[in-house]
Amino acid sequence: MKNKLFIFFILYGFFFGFSQRTTPPQHQPEKTLYSVDSILQENYKTEEKKFSHHFQKNFTKKYKGNEYDYQITKSKESLWEKLIRQLKKWLSTRGMEKQFAWGIFKFLAFAILAIVLFFILKIIWAKQGNWVFSKKNKTINTPELYFDENIYDLQLDHLITESENKQNYRLAIRYLYLSDLTYLDSIGEIDLQQKLSNREYLWSIKSPRYRKDWTQLILIFENIWYGERNISLESYLKYKKAFEQFSQEK
Repeated sequence: MKNKLFIFFILYGFFFGFSQRTTPPQHQPEKTLYSVDSILQENYKTEEKKFSHHFQKNFTKKYKGNEYDYQITKSKESLWEKLIRQLKKWLSTRGMEKQFAWGIFKFLAFAILAIVLFFILKIIWAKQGNWVFSKKNKTINTPELYFDENIYDLQLDHLITESENKQNYRLAIRYLYLSDLTYLDSIGEIDLQQKLSNREYLWSIKSPRYRKDWTQLILIFENIWYGERNISLESYLKYKKAFEQFSQEK
């Protein structure tokens, strides 16, 4: 029993002593620490690359274009812009700016529409002045009213009757028109010549009454003759009556 206790204490002391043995820490020398100021004072050098800051002579000339102008320049305000700005300011203080803008928009819209319609009607009247007679008229050219023969040598009444018998009412209208021209010449309202246009005859008429009625006859004649329209007998008789009444005026 004593031997067992003796062996136990020996083993306990052996293991206890072995477990307490540790390796002492190794001493490491402290590194020298420098502050920023001390580095500058000691002329501390780095490995950064240095670049030359040498500029070419007159290098600023390359950067004088408009694309290098970074200054914001405000255009000078015109008198009209000043008036509009003051008007908007005055209206905004009274809560009328939106109503004013809407009114201006409507006015401009109506003005543009009126101008467009005016030019459309002007073009239509210039190209086809007698468009009121028909919706399907052709484009009418009105050249000078040439006649090679002496108009007084023509037997106009016979030619009118002959055209009516052939149902060539378009040609009959032309002869009726020439007949009324001779009438105007006979009463001294125009000077009948071979190379005058219908408008020139119209402008030379002295009497306002004759000029008004002759304007209507010109429209009928140009619409049918120059428009190359084939008219019915009913229409022809209506137009013939207008030409005959003109030559009977006193």
